[in-house]
Amino acid sequence: MFLPWNSQPGSYDVLAVTGTGNDIVEIAQQLVFPGSAFGTSPTNKIARSHGHISVSGTGEVNITFRVDELPSQETSCWHDLFVNPVIVDNFPIPKRQAEVGLEIPIEMMVALGGATHHVEYEGGVLIKGFSDMFVPLKRMDDCV
Repeated sequence: MFLPWNSQPGSYDVLAVTGTGNDIVEIAQQLVFPGSAFGTSPTNKIARSHGHISVSGTGEVNITFRVDELPSQETSCWHDLFVNPVIVDNFPIPKRQAEVGLEIPIEMMVALGGATHHVEYEGGVLIKGFSDMFVPLKRMDDCV
């Protein structure tokens, strides 16, 4: 199995895997997600990361990764919380109803935004940091 994770451009790492064809494909599938998720955007903007698995005629499994710029019309308020982020494309996630935005534990959101204070305001809570403020707009079951 060939993985383009080496720090040298154009080089790759080789992983020897023994098992049935299905086992090898499953291992490759398990490696594609973290390989895509731990990529970084080549620009200072959010990007979309893709992983691809191919099998050669000799049975060698190759995994490649590509990062594409996110279309300008796909924006959201949370994009600026991250430096050179990527969104992993084409991976199943749990179905959501009509929710919009980033699905993240509130503790992680507070840490990413550097929020240090919360204030009760008009029956709700505002979470604020030095240059960020989080305002819950709607509550659906256990999500805000």
